[in-house]
Amino acid sequence: MPERDNVDFAEFGRLVLHSYRELIDLGIDTPLPEDELISDVLSDLMHYCSLHGVDFDQALETARLTYAGERAEEGVFALDSLVQLTGEATREAERAQLPVRGTVANVLPAEDGGRDYLVRFPGASRNDRLRADQLEPAPPFRAVGTSKGPVVDPVRAERVLANAAASMLSATEHGQLPDRERVADFNALLPALAEWSGLTEERMAEVLAPKFKAAADALKLPSGPLSTHPARLAAEGFPSSPEPADDPTVSTTRPKTAKPRPTQQHNAPR
Repeated sequence: MPERDNVDFAEFGRLVLHSYRELIDLGIDTPLPEDELISDVLSDLMHYCSLHGVDFDQALETARLTYAGERAEEGVFALDSLVQLTGEATREAERAQLPVRGTVANVLPAEDGGRDYLVRFPGASRNDRLRADQLEPAPPFRAVGTSKGPVVDPVRAERVLANAAASMLSATEHGQLPDRERVADFNALLPALAEWSGLTEERMAEVLAPKFKAAADALKLPSGPLSTHPARLAAEGFPSSPEPADDPTVSTTRPKTAKPRPTQQHNAPR
């Protein structure tokens, strides 16, 4: 059997969509856009998994990792892919006690005709330019429940964490009690981001300290050194105080509104 590559796998996906489109045969003049068709396929698979006791979320996560690994084999990582250092790059980061995992922020042409990647590491002030052979797929970031909703990626985790730290520092500077929800967010996100990054919680807080300071400055704190470390404040478990305004650096992107699917029945029984 000839060896398959990612072009073959993409063709398999096209055949699945083609067969599904023929199966549903909605009897409408304008065919569904591909993104809606893919959404319908996934929705039907979720129904199948529910009826047959299959863990859909686990299957989807395995598919993501498989896809990332197959892209990595050809030296290709998509934007927003989670990656980790390999070889000597890993050892250098570990010696410096810096994160070994990050997120692909941009893809650039390399001098040898291949691709280089700008990788954003937690706490870093700039993106690092790395070769494909210095990277491999990273494990997913475990979802963390927060007052801002579930946080499912390290970039947003850093933003929400910095926002929580800034709120806590602002309250302390003004002689107020930090908000309970922000303290809880800090306590939940710091260990999750530290674990994913390959650092201890204490070291993760040190790496993120400049981001905490920048977020505090965005809240227009008085100038001067911040006298209390947010990790110490979190450990105290302070009671609630009035909710401060959100840090403008925190993403407020809303999810897309789900569209209802056409109501005509499939030709084949479901």
